[in-house]
Amino acid sequence: MKLRNYFLMAVIALCSQACSDDENTPDDPTPSLAEEIAGSYEGILRQSVQGSSQGKAELTLTIEAEEDGTATVSVPALGSGAMSMGAMTITGVEVEKNGTSYTLTKESFEVTAGQVNVTGSLSGTIDSNGEAQITFPIKPGAMPFEIECKFVSATTPAAKVADEYAGHYSMSVMGSEQGSGDMTIVITEQSDGKVTLTVPGLGMGSMTMEDIVIPDVTVTASADGYTIVETSYSVAQTSFTVTGTVSGTISKEGDAEIVAVARPGAMPMDITINFSTEEEVAQE
Repeated sequence: MKLRNYFLMAVIALCSQACSDDENTPDDPTPSLAEEIAGSYEGILRQSVQGSSQGKAELTLTIEAEEDGTATVSVPALGSGAMSMGAMTITGVEVEKNGTSYTLTKESFEVTAGQVNVTGSLSGTIDSNGEAQITFPIKPGAMPFEIECKFVSATTPAAKVADEYAGHYSMSVMGSEQGSGDMTIVITEQSDGKVTLTVPGLGMGSMTMEDIVIPDVTVTASADGYTIVETSYSVAQTSFTVTGTVSGTISKEGDAEIVAVARPGAMPMDITINFSTEEEVAQE
């Protein structure tokens, strides 16, 4: 009988210990979707009003997770002087997951940015690689038009300069001007960290050059922005091959100064194309 009692006591003790362990083991909480995307995102913010570009800025956008499962998106102060706007903190952003990417939505918000009341909305995505694309149209104070703000993740020089640059060009041969006008140069990021730079076609009749698409251009960071390292190229076109070089600089605000030297076919002299996003192009 004693042996049987000892056995029962041992079973009770073991069961009690097991129950105690279960009670003391905390649940392993599953992180919310907002927690999964929380962090700092380095990139470029482009602004436009009614389709007209108002410049861009490099900044770091921050996403924080809230206890209710929503996210808070923080945008640092922008601009300077009379064109400045204080930092914005946008709370209550809904986060959903679609496959391997996340969707952010805030149908409307009203915040104070510095001394200005700002209204707007927010939408965007963050993919499985942590690349963010977030758009937030805003209307500061009594401004009659919205400012379209588009943020895109960018961490490398190539990614930060990838854009369309609208400006003016002046074309010359041996220092003699051969024409000028409006031009848009397009820079696209390559997967290897370099860029492809496209100069649109110029000339007329038999002297026409098609778009000059220059691949494998190296871009490096500098104190004031970025340097387009001088790159030699040879581009085949329909009637001839164009050879030459391209180089230039781009500021952090998106001001570009680019020089493309081109020699079409057997032409004995170079054509120099000076491009600038400024109103006037200086002659070399």
